[in-house]
Amino acid sequence: MNWLDRLCERRLDGQHSDERQNEQVQEPSLSERMQVGANLSQWLQGMFETGWQAIADLLGPEPDLAFSFRREDEAEPFIQRVKRIQLSAELPSVMLVVRLETTADDRRQIWVQVLPWQGSAYLPAGLSLVLLSVSGEVIQSVRAGSQSNYIQLRRFKCALGTQFRLQIAVADASVTEDFVV
Repeated sequence: MNWLDRLCERRLDGQHSDERQNEQVQEPSLSERMQVGANLSQWLQGMFETGWQAIADLLGPEPDLAFSFRREDEAEPFIQRVKRIQLSAELPSVMLVVRLETTADDRRQIWVQVLPWQGSAYLPAGLSLVLLSVSGEVIQSVRAGSQSNYIQLRRFKCALGTQFRLQIAVADASVTEDFVV
């Protein structure tokens, strides 16, 4: 496990005991407000939440789109799903793509991309994709440039039961998706 994986795992796994004590007095933490949206472990069993579809089901045959994640090998089978995200009536829709694999140590390896919806060549300039921990801490983020045709978070690994949130935002519009591994 490299240093980035260890850092992400520590941040995603939870909070320090001091923070937990303070939460009892303050407003509920992000983890308490977080609704479990997509259960990624169920994806491996072929069960998907409403809105998450196979790419071919959502788009039909689309030879010009290349949904590929940068990675070293293709040895392990994976599950990949896409969800249409509408940030606002004024902005074009985007696609949130999540790819999931089981690792040799029984954790989950996750890749996340945002791509323009059909008919758009580029993402809205300034669109951001943010990975948040259960405590609301930013783990990593990426922002689209003026001619970005996709943005992608660095691959991260999680243990079973880990919760995290993905946020897609541009200007005043924002959509969040909650996940549990």
